[in-house]
Amino acid sequence: MKHPSKITHLGIDYDLNHLAQRTVSFDWTHLNKQMKLAVRVRYSNHCYSLEHYGQKEPEGSCFVTDNSNRSRLFCPTRHGHSLCLPDLFRQISEKPTHPVALTAEDNWSIFRLQLVPPMQAGEKYWVFFRVKLNSVLSDGSRLIDLYVESAYPRTTDVVTFRRLPFGRLIAEIALRG
Repeated sequence: MKHPSKITHLGIDYDLNHLAQRTVSFDWTHLNKQMKLAVRVRYSNHCYSLEHYGQKEPEGSCFVTDNSNRSRLFCPTRHGHSLCLPDLFRQISEKPTHPVALTAEDNWSIFRLQLVPPMQAGEKYWVFFRVKLNSVLSDGSRLIDLYVESAYPRTTDVVTFRRLPFGRLIAEIALRG
């Protein structure tokens, strides 16, 4: 999803350039095979918006449309928390042994962080994403698409079924071809 460079909500401009598509790369050994992995990270507007239930919002509220053509309300709090996302994926590619977990929704979750702006007591920041093989590049590295579907604080833990290192997840996707 391509984001506008900024959104104006209730008269305040919010920059979205931090959510531009980026590629992170790392080496990983899987089944005694050294692999070069490249992960293209993209973000849904769910990272900075809320589901809108049709209630009247103040004049000047900003609405965005998601990939399913549903209207969502811009959320300054989610936007503030989304500022950490590019750094999070840079860090996880630098340390691909960081665990990720498969959720009941058949997507993956990572990182429960303390953030700025701070979350409310008892909240953890959850990031949900899907991954798939895009292509094999000319240098032999595998390009994986990682799409962050949503990221937000919540007070309840997410039910997960399988935990593994991020690098192993990416390697398994790359080898599925």
